[in-house]
Amino acid sequence: MQVSIVIPIYNEKSTLHEIVARVRAVEALNLKEIILVDDCSTDGTRELLESGFDEPLFKKIYHDVNQGKGAALRSGFAEATGAVVAIQDADLEYDPEELPGLIRPIVKG
Repeated sequence: MQVSIVIPIYNEKSTLHEIVARVRAVEALNLKEIILVDDCSTDGTRELLESGFDEPLFKKIYHDVNQGKGAALRSGFAEATGAVVAIQDADLEYDPEELPGLIRPIVKG
């Protein structure tokens, strides 16, 4: 099953490249897409997104008004096309290496 990863982002310019690299490094994920949702960051995150992450793997969504994490997730879910959708916070609090363990029971049914 292909997996969509939704990453809600708010003022994560300093961690964005690292979290994306960590998600991509998880070989057990059958990644279809990484959806990056910027919730009206004010620290240059949006400019960082606009100047990169242009591979077909990435979808970028921008909120023009800060709406909160829940709204960022809903925006990401609405664009997800993978059979399984998972959330990865951008602040490095959760380790992407744990994603396959979370997804495995879903795939097994």
